[in-house]
Amino acid sequence: MIERKKLFNSSLNNVSKKRLAEIQAGTYKPKRSAIAPMSKKTKKRITDYRKACFAYWGEKCILCGRDSTQTRLVCHHMDGRVNGDNVERLVPLCDKFCGCGAHNHDGMGDPRVKILNAKIEKRIKQIKG
Repeated sequence: MIERKKLFNSSLNNVSKKRLAEIQAGTYKPKRSAIAPMSKKTKKRITDYRKACFAYWGEKCILCGRDSTQTRLVCHHMDGRVNGDNVERLVPLCDKFCGCGAHNHDGMGDPRVKILNAKIEKRIKQIKG
């Protein structure tokens, strides 16, 4: 099959005629971003659960053992963020190597998260003996 080249800017594909005219005239003012900045309360909660997680498990990935000097560590909620910040169910993972599948998912129904959580459960059993 022959691939056709686009001869237009695809970002303007779904733009109304009025907005297109405003963009061309230079009078268009985009709306504010839909993503709201984090509140101080949310930042403090994240800082607190990260400190608690690292105090409980240590500052190294629970799966591969890389520490915070080797890679960026993230805290993975095994039961999802909605179910709270239970420190035993909150584990440190290295973001690039072990946790990349955990933090780029569409929720707890994602099969990658279930596989990752199974690996973590197995590792926790090994650690606790």
